[in-house]
Amino acid sequence: MQLWESKETIELLTSGEASTTKTRPDTSGLKSILIDTTWLDIRGTATTPPCQGSTPNPKSANIALIDSGSDLLSPRRPNGHKKLDEVYWTNRRTASGNANTHCHTDDYEGYDFVGEKGQVHDSIGHGTHLSGILKYATPSNVDLNLMNLKVCSPDPNYAYSIFDLVCAIHYAVDSGAQVINLSLGYSSDIPSLPLYNALKRAEMEDIPVVVSAGNSRQDLSAPNAGMRWPVFFKKPHGNGEFKKLDNLLVVTSINDTNNNLDSYANFGLGLVDIATVGNYFSTYSYYNSSGVYQQDWQAFKGTSQAAAYASSVIGAVKAHNPLIKTSDLFQQISRTHQPVAGLSTKLNTGGTLNAAALYRTLGLPITFTQGISARTKLGWTPGWSEIDQVLPGANVKGILKHKGARTTLNNVMLIITARITGVGGVQEVDRIYYCATDIVDWTLPSPIPANVEQYFATVYIDGVKVEPTMPITPKR
Repeated sequence: MQLWESKETIELLTSGEASTTKTRPDTSGLKSILIDTTWLDIRGTATTPPCQGSTPNPKSANIALIDSGSDLLSPRRPNGHKKLDEVYWTNRRTASGNANTHCHTDDYEGYDFVGEKGQVHDSIGHGTHLSGILKYATPSNVDLNLMNLKVCSPDPNYAYSIFDLVCAIHYAVDSGAQVINLSLGYSSDIPSLPLYNALKRAEMEDIPVVVSAGNSRQDLSAPNAGMRWPVFFKKPHGNGEFKKLDNLLVVTSINDTNNNLDSYANFGLGLVDIATVGNYFSTYSYYNSSGVYQQDWQAFKGTSQAAAYASSVIGAVKAHNPLIKTSDLFQQISRTHQPVAGLSTKLNTGGTLNAAALYRTLGLPITFTQGISARTKLGWTPGWSEIDQVLPGANVKGILKHKGARTTLNNVMLIITARITGVGGVQEVDRIYYCATDIVDWTLPSPIPANVEQYFATVYIDGVKVEPTMPITPKR
């Protein structure tokens, strides 16, 4: 199969009613910006990750995240983000020791198509941020397997090649992806034939592809709008050679306070399907000014983040109903959407993604724990006292209360800090989020680091600190 055009010229089609076949320069190797470089400037306001549902029967979901790479924690990447554990995909072709017929080396958990290597590192933080959304939005008992495929980096020489994107899509199809997430895009006056072919292969294998609408504040359906790919593959192009693709779900983002489209979000009838919240607090990794690798949590917003959330919902559906047809799935997404005034003229569905209604309509055993939202008369009772000598590896618990009674509360965060010998003050060592819970818990490391004098546990509910901060004294 030919995956790319000639390095000289290729017969491609322009779009529009008067399209004719023309000789065009190769487009597969252009350094188009696949991830909107303005995304890092869009700071979010969220303070917790998205809420996940739960299901009694664990199922697996393979989601191909084609992005800037992700710093997943795994046996082969022990320095990955510590909150992105247990979500890495394993390539059974490579791990089994079988001969690799796909021309990739050491692609045990994914592949870096930019650096042409099996070890994947995220050098801009975008993919790592999306991975946190995928992990924390996916129902807790769905075994999420993220296929870590890197096509973007700051490398100025070959950083944003459409060719790499094409290869990654083919890799995902060949490797059993059930969902492909493309929180990226680029602008061009003509479609890329190899990109179309790759997405067409995914369509033929009935794999849904979730695409971000973009952050350029455009009505993509307007006559003067630039063509954003792969969004525009939802329409036919040329003289019928580029038929519209029916496996693309294009997602834009809404404001999480009033359901209005975010000011930066693209929209457009016939092209953009549905909206969901794009403002998320999630895992993040970066290199500081001294070149030292850092792990963190940051709030960012964009249609990239909205697409990742939609992929988590579709992944949960595919985990429990792997044989569902993409056309049927998209039809149910449309039927169960939440209508929003003002969006009927901007989006194909006219509203927002309603995950709970979708799960319920499809009869999936996924539920969302519901608690109360309270900011006053809060308290908690830890299961240890200040003088306790807590053993290494022990699990400590605390009971949450409202008006003195044990209560399931929404939006709970437990932060663990430590006083470290020779360092002034305390340093954060862990944080745990709960969408709704009546108990918090944390497991001490084993062994306890020699320089840790004492740990402290602090609970926040809806962003409000709950007194007191409780010491945890480890036993030596």
